[in-house]
Amino acid sequence: MNRYHTLYLSAVLYFLFSHPVQSQDFEEPYFPVSPVKVSPARMDYLKKKLDSDTKLISDKPKEQREYIGSRYKNRFEYFKSSIEDGDFLIDSDLEKYVHSLLDEILHNNTQITDEINLYISRSTVPNAYSTGDGNIIFNIGLLNKLDNEAQISFVLSHELAHQYLQHSRKSLYAKAEKYTSKDFQKAVKKTLKEDYGTRQKLIDLAMPNAIADMRFSRQDELEADSLGLVFFSKTRFTPEAGISLVERLDSIDNYYDQKPLELRMVFTCPEFPYQSKWEPEVHKSSLNVTEDEKTSLDDSLKTHPDCKDRKTALSRQIKNLKSTGKLWYAKDAQTYERIRVRAEEETIHVLFDRNYTGRMLFYTYQTLMKHPENIYARTMMAYGFARLNRLQNQHRVNEEFPNPIKDYEENYNKMLGFFNNLHREETSKLSYYMIRPYQETLLKFEDYQFTLAYSAYTGDKKDEYVKLKEAYLKMFPKGLYVELFNNLN
Repeated sequence: MNRYHTLYLSAVLYFLFSHPVQSQDFEEPYFPVSPVKVSPARMDYLKKKLDSDTKLISDKPKEQREYIGSRYKNRFEYFKSSIEDGDFLIDSDLEKYVHSLLDEILHNNTQITDEINLYISRSTVPNAYSTGDGNIIFNIGLLNKLDNEAQISFVLSHELAHQYLQHSRKSLYAKAEKYTSKDFQKAVKKTLKEDYGTRQKLIDLAMPNAIADMRFSRQDELEADSLGLVFFSKTRFTPEAGISLVERLDSIDNYYDQKPLELRMVFTCPEFPYQSKWEPEVHKSSLNVTEDEKTSLDDSLKTHPDCKDRKTALSRQIKNLKSTGKLWYAKDAQTYERIRVRAEEETIHVLFDRNYTGRMLFYTYQTLMKHPENIYARTMMAYGFARLNRLQNQHRVNEEFPNPIKDYEENYNKMLGFFNNLHREETSKLSYYMIRPYQETLLKFEDYQFTLAYSAYTGDKKDEYVKLKEAYLKMFPKGLYVELFNNLN
């Protein structure tokens, strides 16, 4: 079976749950590896860059040096802590893949002389950005939502343009000059001495500057689009990718609301079919903000100009290009889809790590609707229901399965309603039957073997649980789930 071939979902589900699955029916399943948390070469670059950037401001007034220097130190600490916390997928297959696209752009644009470092971030926010020091960060939350390799390459070209044009440095210098000026400081001090309406007056004082910064940022984005298209036009990819990208960005916050939920298609199995009473009411949303996005509202995509304006500007520029590429993919659509699914699986793993279990199940559903044979997604779905059952028994469901609210996507709210409609005996059965029958060849994977045991535990299959637990502890004596097993006793 070709993992990426379009299949009739119902037939595949019947096959999965009604017949023992042979290992040759699937590609080797993807299970996340431990992230690299020590990278001497990258840390050495970051230290050198901190020193060189700091030297460039030595001739500026003291207040500006302190303002800019503190931002540079914060940037360095951000990268340092992110590496040590495993927030970057350093030396991963995903990084190597995106880097291959970056290398093509750099190879064909020799005027870009800065040293460029790429980081694939585990953030689920759909974003990519340049930090102004030669580093480009590409979130898996964007990687799994783009349509082809050409769009990825255009994003990289856009961020390279920001670096080439020194937008970050110029913006920071301008802010330092503005916010450390005597007039601005005098106005702040005067406001703080007043007895009434201090907070609002400070807001009013800062607002003109905030608006000016926003306009400046949007102009930067248009410039980065324009120069980015020049860089991009020297690759093998079609320039139309820039147009399709901004169209994708225009609706990216509603990405998971583009199709109605079909819970019956995924959350069912022959031994325990979907029940109509589980069907939730629809809870309308307005802001479409995920848990991860709440702390990431400085997402550069949010500061971009209106996508219609960007599309118009790019279309005008494309007409004047003399020679361009024609391709949407470096190899073929199947190769790209494999990478995109890897990013989806990493997203599921991130949400598991952060105990966003409700959101994790929402993502496993999305993956299984497109790839019902995805073993990792099915494993984590079974884990999610087992975890829900455990939380139900402890009366702690809201810790990892929040109630529907307007801030979430409509489809996510609907799925949260589905979870709320499930009883404990139902979550235990869903967990147990979702992952059975299982493949003996997959027992070498820690996540898979643990989930089998966990689902047996919540399903009150005591003898099976003991057997699977012993097998797990024998194979993974220092595994990730040893402590969790202890908590189950």
